[in-house]
Amino acid sequence: MESKILKSIGIANFDPAYIIIVLLLIIIALVVILMIQMNNKKKIEKMEYRLRRLCAGRDGESLEDELAKLFEDNEYMMTTVNQHKTNIRNIYKRLEKTYQKMALVKYDAFSQMGGQLSFVLAVLDEKNNGYLINSVHSLNGNYCYSKEIVNGTCDIELGDEEFEALTQAKEVELQIMK
Repeated sequence: MESKILKSIGIANFDPAYIIIVLLLIIIALVVILMIQMNNKKKIEKMEYRLRRLCAGRDGESLEDELAKLFEDNEYMMTTVNQHKTNIRNIYKRLEKTYQKMALVKYDAFSQMGGQLSFVLAVLDEKNNGYLINSVHSLNGNYCYSKEIVNGTCDIELGDEEFEALTQAKEVELQIMK
């Protein structure tokens, strides 16, 4: 059976199945395009909802002003944080040289005296530099002596109580955050 229409356009022997296949492919392409369009519409609606929430009760200029203010505030906070970090570092540097470790050992300098009225005070910084102060109490009076400590040691010979006070002071653990 020959089609007069196909014969008039010059494709009388053309198989109509090809036309059906092409039409099916076009329909499938249209369905895919329709699905993509629906997905894009959902995304657009979601973005519009988020934009409406962002701009609720505001005009575009006030929103822009608020964003600019947020950036200024953020810049101020970052500057302040950096300044605080610098100040804290300076404080820690100063603390290294302050006397932070101390120990007191009381003793009886002379057996004939009652009570432990003599003492040794060890005062050290973070790097174990400082002084020993030895106060010796006797019947004739009270005498004070000091000895310099550098890096946890003394150039002058130490008595038992002085050595004990120095050892206790060096064992003090400092809680320093760096």
